[in-house]
Amino acid sequence: MRNAPPNPTRHLARVTFAAFFVTFIAARTLVILITTRRIPDLFLHVSGTHVHHLNYGIFLLSAICGVLLFLTLNNAQRNVCAVIYGIGLGLIAFMPRWQHIRAHHFAIGSLLILAVASFYCLLLWSPGRVKPDFTPRLMEIEKRGPK
Repeated sequence: MRNAPPNPTRHLARVTFAAFFVTFIAARTLVILITTRRIPDLFLHVSGTHVHHLNYGIFLLSAICGVLLFLTLNNAQRNVCAVIYGIGLGLIAFMPRWQHIRAHHFAIGSLLILAVASFYCLLLWSPGRVKPDFTPRLMEIEKRGPK
């Protein structure tokens, strides 16, 4: 196996893990230093509300998802995406402890799960409900759509 060609997926996984690890350690260190007042408050506040670093991770992961879905990338660009993905994972790695999750968190989470499940049921159910007369028209619309 020593002569096997390099595996680009394994390389991207290592880059992602390295970015995750560095971000995780850096974020934890900064939070500890800020809460112990050893460095100034670097937290982002909007109208007096603290923006949690979990949000940064969600936005980074969402942006990278969009890039990977809609663009064709070369290897260097994929490496950059792997780094940003790892950073996003490192920022969302901190969620509230189970003891801090309140009933409204479970209620909202349950509603979201119900909404997503309903959407998928409708999505799976809808093709059988479309009349055969619409199929040629839908195929025509699909062909004329953006490539």
